[in-house]
Amino acid sequence: RFFMREGSNDRTEHRPGNGIVGLGEDGQLPFQRINDSYVLDWTSTLTPTTVVDVRASNTRFVEKGSGFANAGFDLTSLGLPKSLVGQLPGGYLMGVWNVGGYQTLGRTSSDNITNSYNLAATVTKVWHKHTIKAGVDIRRIQYLVLDTGSILEEDFTSAWTQQVYNSAGNGLGGDGYASFLLGYPSGGQSNYAAYPFYRQWYIAPYVQDDWKVSSRLTINWGLRYDLNEPISEKYNRLDAAFNPNAQSPIAAMVTANIAKGLSGPIPAQYASLYSNLANNIKGSMEFAGQSGYSPLAAKIDYTGIQPRIGFAYRLKEKLVSEADRSEEHTSEL
Repeated sequence: RFFMREGSNDRTEHRPGNGIVGLGEDGQLPFQRINDSYVLDWTSTLTPTTVVDVRASNTRFVEKGSGFANAGFDLTSLGLPKSLVGQLPGGYLMGVWNVGGYQTLGRTSSDNITNSYNLAATVTKVWHKHTIKAGVDIRRIQYLVLDTGSILEEDFTSAWTQQVYNSAGNGLGGDGYASFLLGYPSGGQSNYAAYPFYRQWYIAPYVQDDWKVSSRLTINWGLRYDLNEPISEKYNRLDAAFNPNAQSPIAAMVTANIAKGLSGPIPAQYASLYSNLANNIKGSMEFAGQSGYSPLAAKIDYTGIQPRIGFAYRLKEKLVSEADRSEEHTSEL
């Protein structure tokens, strides 16, 4: 026997955050949750007492939202220099503009994807008074984080336009929009998103036996072993440890900036120190999957043994007593 199943669900919402629909919108317009699933299953009776079942499946969940009306906005039209805009990691949105006392304009973009691939196989065998079932559950989980964060964020408060720059308590405070018009931000940021691609294996073999001891008594026992591998990142970009003795990746930049900032040659008394500066600047992050580190975020837990035993006893025609004892491990899946 063979069957297949497909399922799909697309939920779209519009969430205006600042009441604007169009350029400057701060809502998820649209916000989407998209689910797709596919299942293939094959069952065969090999002998009168042996049945095999194999199932393969895939589920995919996509969650994304942004203010797409902000796409393509020319940031230089707000007075930002082309030299700054050209260094942004992605400029297809207008950024996020926080002006104190006014509605926020613009928003970030998010697009997260979860894939789950599953292969499960079972064999059921009837042997004398025993019904034995054994199988394995194998899953491959993927999680892609495609949130941009604030590619460009500028914050403006009244600090630069109030009568006393460090105190607004006298009632003569300034205005955040006035600070914006003057081009005096109070802060800001630009995120360079890594867009991590997380992966994980989950493998669980198991066996169980229903033993019909008599017409009244049935004993059930089983054993499952969960191997729940910690996550890894496809391109080995997980932090492993800080190595204080490793060569600093910014050493060459530091020496170049020092030389660039000097109005003349390196003073003679510091020349020997400067010549070895790049080699003496130490300290660097090291990453999983490199320099001898495991690609996994943690050590594998091999203790996922889960035994179970129970019984059912028929006391009367319509009265059965049952009891069982088991050990279970919570999976982070």
